[in-house]
Amino acid sequence: MRYYAVIGTNVLVSAMFKFQSVPEQIANEALLGDLIPLFSDEIIAEYRDVLARPKFKFDQNTVEILIDGIANCRCAWN
Repeated sequence: MRYYAVIGTNVLVSAMFKFQSVPEQIANEALLGDLIPLFSDEIIAEYRDVLARPKFKFDQNTVEILIDGIANCRCAWN
């Protein structure tokens, strides 16, 4: 069964911090297509802004892979 959801930025932050967590499972399901993320250009911009903050020290290549994977699901709304 497929589900549709808006994935909050805090879920992606948590997914990046803790592997094998519920937030990481949500991110993985979105990337695999089992969970269809709903987003707008503004939400994608927020993902990029927040996940690029120096205080998180996330690898930016990993961040881009995650965001591009979600954005390429083509389930955006305007």
